[in-house]
Amino acid sequence: MDLKKKSQTMDMTKGSPTSLLLRFAMPLFLGNLLQQFYNLVDTSIAGNLLGDGALAQIGATAALYSLITNFAFGMNNGLALGVSRNFGAGDQQGVKKSVCWMTCLSCFCSVVLTVAFLIFRKGLLQVMQIPDDVMDGALRYLTIILAGIPLTMLYNLKASLLQAVGNSVMPLVFLLFSSVLNVGLDFWFMGPLGLGVQGAASATVLAQGISAGIGLGYIVRYYPELFYIPGLALGTSTAIYASQNYGAGLGKRIRRGCRTAILLYGIWWIIALMFTFTLAPAAIRLLTGSSNPEVISNGLLYLRVSIPMIPPMAVLVILRNALQGMQHLKAPLICSTLELIGKVIFAIWLVPVWGYIAVCICEPVTWVICCAFIVGAAVVFRKEFQTAE
Repeated sequence: MDLKKKSQTMDMTKGSPTSLLLRFAMPLFLGNLLQQFYNLVDTSIAGNLLGDGALAQIGATAALYSLITNFAFGMNNGLALGVSRNFGAGDQQGVKKSVCWMTCLSCFCSVVLTVAFLIFRKGLLQVMQIPDDVMDGALRYLTIILAGIPLTMLYNLKASLLQAVGNSVMPLVFLLFSSVLNVGLDFWFMGPLGLGVQGAASATVLAQGISAGIGLGYIVRYYPELFYIPGLALGTSTAIYASQNYGAGLGKRIRRGCRTAILLYGIWWIIALMFTFTLAPAAIRLLTGSSNPEVISNGLLYLRVSIPMIPPMAVLVILRNALQGMQHLKAPLICSTLELIGKVIFAIWLVPVWGYIAVCICEPVTWVICCAFIVGAAVVFRKEFQTAE
């Protein structure tokens, strides 16, 4: 059966860019919002049940866990662009081949990452200068998270496959299921079973694994074409949108879509600013379960430094994903490398000297640098944004 005829898919080569991006991005936006709530609830439960010590142990691994999840998210979405490009061109065989490559590469990377991170996990925490009184618990938590990398990769794989053919609703459904399951497992593992921070990690990995299994069952049932061989919201929407329209040779639609996506990002930014300077203190206190003034002050400082700097990040995310969708992979790769180098410089040299304020300004600084680079790259490829409407 033609994938474009399925009720849950969305063909982005026809219709209003604003309408298409809103319809596709809204489930992704809700999913990203739910993901943040998912993480915050996870941390809140640990803080309330286990105290500030557990909160510090889990928080100490946040950067590494974020690196792993962002890599899984970025890699699978990047690989899925081949699926969406062939989908936009109406090439069914191309879709099948892209799915094959995507699945194989995802499996290979998950094995390599799991082995490498497990071997070097203690060294990584030491490089991050984790305090001795936090090290043991952080190591126990991180070990379980790292062992679950294949499930994290699978979790992102099934979402990316569905999004690649324009179905952003079901990934949201699976995320909602995973979030509810994770909360229930958190209470059970850290409460009656008394598993401590290992329980929090186990709940996260198990919830993702179960959701991934159900999601793959859904794909096999309703999208068997995607298993020919078994195998941030607007940013993802823009990548899929750009990839489909690039496959159809509609460059001007990509340009219009980028403008619309940046405008929508701006609306979200205004809402985030209002929250940061009104409700954020109470939200941090509620979600962390901590009354420690330093914890609340640090959380608030991070928000009030990073949230105002979202505009350059918005341009960076939209243009980087658009260029990826248009098969220009070198510029986004260089951009990501610059971002990684910036974070390494901050972690190794600046954070030890400047302290927590360096943590807060790390991402805004890298956003500005990478934004300037990606805008330059978009200017270089500007002619491709001017092809047929």
